[in-house]
Amino acid sequence: MIFLQIFFIFIFLSNCQNNNHKNNDLKFIHDQIQENHPGIFNKKDPSFKKNLKYNYIKAQQAASDVSQNNKQIINTFISTFNDTHLSVHWYGEKPKILNSNPKQFQIKYFSKNIVWIDLPSFDFAKSQQQDFSLILSKIKNFRKKNIIIFDLRGNQGGNSEYGSKLVDNLFGLDYAKQQRGLDYKNVYIDWRISINNLNHLKNLYEQYKSPWIKNIIEGSEKKLQENQPYYTELLLDKSLSTNIPLLNPVKAKIIVIIDEKNVSSTLDFIDELKIMTPNVILLGKTTRADRLYMEVRTIQLPSKLGTFSFPIKVYRNRKRGDNVPYIPDFEIDTKDTTKLENFILKCDPNAQ
Repeated sequence: MIFLQIFFIFIFLSNCQNNNHKNNDLKFIHDQIQENHPGIFNKKDPSFKKNLKYNYIKAQQAASDVSQNNKQIINTFISTFNDTHLSVHWYGEKPKILNSNPKQFQIKYFSKNIVWIDLPSFDFAKSQQQDFSLILSKIKNFRKKNIIIFDLRGNQGGNSEYGSKLVDNLFGLDYAKQQRGLDYKNVYIDWRISINNLNHLKNLYEQYKSPWIKNIIEGSEKKLQENQPYYTELLLDKSLSTNIPLLNPVKAKIIVIIDEKNVSSTLDFIDELKIMTPNVILLGKTTRADRLYMEVRTIQLPSKLGTFSFPIKVYRNRKRGDNVPYIPDFEIDTKDTTKLENFILKCDPNAQ
């Protein structure tokens, strides 16, 4: 009898604890979105705030049922945003692996006239920095090749600044700035202002020492003092006149190998290549898509059962629309490297 009483008490306490996890995690996610997500004040997305309130109430009702699973309730709530940058990762879950043979950053001389550059990520460890820096230092030497291949298979993004640096070094800083200036006339970014978002940016600066991040921090601090919801980052660089067109120094045709994992700053990199030259061919499989909400920040859930990731900035007037993927010009199985190589060789009849 005593054993049964202890057993039922244990079950009761376990259910209470699980229910607390559900409520704490769910409320935490809701509050983080409310306090830090750019969609809350986004007049161009008026349904965001309404949907947050409506779907949170539904999730709360589900959480009040002790038989409901914590992860399922939260995953359902998260899915209502239809945003690849807004997600929960539960500890112990194995990520889906599309490519079981991850590549390293490297340059391969496919033939005399073709250079193949592997870019598996824009979020890499310090140990990989040297390999990436080597690519940066050599890439301008490939301008007169017949073909430059950027192999983005498996690249899920990271820091968009890395892609911009590749573009700057390949096309030259002056030409790259001018082309961006022509394309970005009406494009800008609004950063959601909050103390926690600002602290996140400060931590990033300590890690990367990036002048770009420093500028965002300084602008955000001023807007925080003014109690404004956004700091506006202008993408148009007015330091370089666009009155005198500069010649594109890159003669090479650019082939970009894409797949189902590509998202975020990987797509930004493709955006920039297309701004620089119309001579870009996409090869492979359709990418993932992202919303105009970008720049992911990740924090631990109160239950310590997982992490919550969400965006802290929003693009304005981006040419690539909201949740629009890149579709290859030529669809080829990206797991079949031989097929990819044969296609590329046909693009350069003079390859040796």
